[in-house]
Amino acid sequence: METDSTDGLTQAMSGACDLGMSSRDLKDYEQELLDYQIIAQDEIAVVVHEDNPMQDITLDALKQIYTGEICTWNQLNP
Repeated sequence: METDSTDGLTQAMSGACDLGMSSRDLKDYEQELLDYQIIAQDEIAVVVHEDNPMQDITLDALKQIYTGEICTWNQLNP
């Protein structure tokens, strides 16, 4: 069974579990409903094959790739 940050937070808010973890920032309503503590933040390194012509990428474009809005390199704005 796969779960994500929302599943863990929802279970903590409902009382189904005592501890939940999230890999994203809490939404405003989640912050109001939970007693939370940030214990760590991860950095992400983006790596491409040396033959890839990509030299730079914006955070917005990276987000679009990971959310599925962009599926091929040619969809990136130069």
